[in-house]
Amino acid sequence: MCHLPEDLISRLLTAAHSAPSVGLMQLSRFIVIRDPAIRSDVYGVFERANVQAAASYAGGRREQYADLKLEGILEAPQNLCVLCDSGSGRGHGLGRQTMPETALYSTVCAIHNLWLAARSEGVVVGWVSILDPEKLREVLHPGSPDARCLPLSPLRQWLRLGARSRTSWMGAARAGRSARPDH
Repeated sequence: MCHLPEDLISRLLTAAHSAPSVGLMQLSRFIVIRDPAIRSDVYGVFERANVQAAASYAGGRREQYADLKLEGILEAPQNLCVLCDSGSGRGHGLGRQTMPETALYSTVCAIHNLWLAARSEGVVVGWVSILDPEKLREVLHPGSPDARCLPLSPLRQWLRLGARSRTSWMGAARAGRSARPDH
């Protein structure tokens, strides 16, 4: 597996860590996944959650769902997992006493910065949301906080991965048909 260049990863992580953070918490933790076994384990977490998600659709919508390319965990040259360490003492709790969710918001800002920096570098960031968070934490770091999985691919590679399926799902949405499983 060919990974993204280290200097590129470094620039993306620098952008992420430069994001605003309530109370200067800087609670985002990025794990660069290079081990194929860990990728495979993360993919297994996706597969199990995907079976459950597919079961929520019926008929033609289920067939469309089954045809979607919803992740790039194994194909993407690089995977990052992002943790929000909301239990950290950094920032001394400033801004979190009345709104503890600001920890997660700060991590979302870090992901957003990384996403924008990646696009400026010709890299596409995916956000795999069809995962059991508890199972993902077990794979990454037992006892770790909230985790997200972000496959990274050069734009030209991403365009080859599933463009047809993205188009069919979005076409149905544009035509006014609901993506909800009961419609």
